[in-house]
Amino acid sequence: PAKTPSPKAGTKSPVAGNGHAASQNEPFLDIKLEPSITGLEKAKERGNGLFADGKHEESERWFSKAIWMAEESGLVLDAPATIRSTLHSNRAFARLKLQKWSGVEEDCTEALALNAGNSKALYRRALARFELGNMQPAMADVELLAGSSTGSTREVLELKSRIQERISAKKAPNTPQKASSGTEYFELSPGDKVESDPFPEFKFESSRQGVEAAKEKGSKLFSEGDLAGAERCFSKALWLLDEGKVAEVESDRKWVGTVKAALHSNRGFAHMKQQNWAATEHDCTESLSFNPEGVKALYRRALAREELGRKAQALEDVEAALRLQPAAEELRSLRDRLRPKIEATPSSPKDEEKPSSPTSEGPSSPQSKRRPAPARPSIAAPSLPSSSPKNSFELLRHVNSMKRYPMVLAEYIKERVPPALLQSCFSKAPIEADDLAITLQAIRTGAEAMGGALVGDYLKQLLRTRTADTQFSMLSNTEKQVVQDLVAMVPSDSAADLKSKFKKILT
Repeated sequence: PAKTPSPKAGTKSPVAGNGHAASQNEPFLDIKLEPSITGLEKAKERGNGLFADGKHEESERWFSKAIWMAEESGLVLDAPATIRSTLHSNRAFARLKLQKWSGVEEDCTEALALNAGNSKALYRRALARFELGNMQPAMADVELLAGSSTGSTREVLELKSRIQERISAKKAPNTPQKASSGTEYFELSPGDKVESDPFPEFKFESSRQGVEAAKEKGSKLFSEGDLAGAERCFSKALWLLDEGKVAEVESDRKWVGTVKAALHSNRGFAHMKQQNWAATEHDCTESLSFNPEGVKALYRRALAREELGRKAQALEDVEAALRLQPAAEELRSLRDRLRPKIEATPSSPKDEEKPSSPTSEGPSSPQSKRRPAPARPSIAAPSLPSSSPKNSFELLRHVNSMKRYPMVLAEYIKERVPPALLQSCFSKAPIEADDLAITLQAIRTGAEAMGGALVGDYLKQLLRTRTADTQFSMLSNTEKQVVQDLVAMVPSDSAADLKSKFKKILT
């Protein structure tokens, strides 16, 4: 079925709904919502009721109006991410019933970026990707579900079986298969012409090594200023993964999630440098669906949303990133820039008592009682692992588990990750700019205890990691300043060579 066109803006009345000024871009003027969290809850309940009555198109309209109110109107500035995630997931369910598969995938990706634990959104996205013929991404979603506490349901297992059958059928030449629509198609034999490569200028083998090479090439093109080339190179790597060209996709889901998070984040960076804000937001949202704690993806999406006029959402991203990296000066600066702009926007009526965030996505009764959200327990700082990491995956897992505790992370680097081990972990695959920035900040935090000589050793070994020049060049200005601060701590007999090398890389 054809995708429903975007709702048209209303132009009849200067006032919409409950007395708030109508925006020129306000959709569905026939749907009146109170601009508050209570209004969003009522819209959700109305959408659920329409869905239960089989009125899926009307249900989609109500969820769309609520999403506009929560994210684009500027009238509800404190809508919790959990409510917005549920609205996107519920609209995806309505679109699923209407077989609007691209819209389902888009909504579920947004829902997961807001709440990575939204298992319903993950299942619906897997189903949409299956219907769109994107078998490898669909299988990746199902594998994530299988690893969760709710993953072993009959529906999930059935979908996984259907995806596996489709993947197996693609590997069997000249076997007629039925598409979801009922249309019969034939797989091509090895000698026939397959789907044309949309990025023919880049030649990479269909393997894990080929994807990594494409990622490295894209980063190199970016550092050289070829933004369009970098964008297409990252796209080529994603195409290899999404089209099932890489055998390792089925055997190493952890690697697939990690590399996709990096590719989408890096392509989002290329879009951002070209001021393609909508594409930046989309790629960063995709990246966050694989790695919800990607600070650079949160930061870049915040910048994109600021440019797109969605400042409340931008501030939400910045504050999420600051919880992960409280000392990041660029994040603080963006937060301080956004806050006055949001405060200057007419605020929504405040409820005397706000309802707690919903935990159920199904139809709920207006009379149902909502209990206040329980107080969040304090989380103790993690203890140091008893041994050094065996590889880069283990190292990065430890780093990401400790990044909210700078002093613990600094001690971990000093006690468990000597400079030579750090280099050996990233001798075959690069340390991505995001992870490099976290590592450098940890060294900066522990520099006094380490001493200048050890700081110098860390810098020297980082320069010996794979494609180090490219990864250092992709650091932000604030992160580059951390490098300069570290170089300044190195004893003079070693500092001259480091200064010369970093001057060439960082300028």
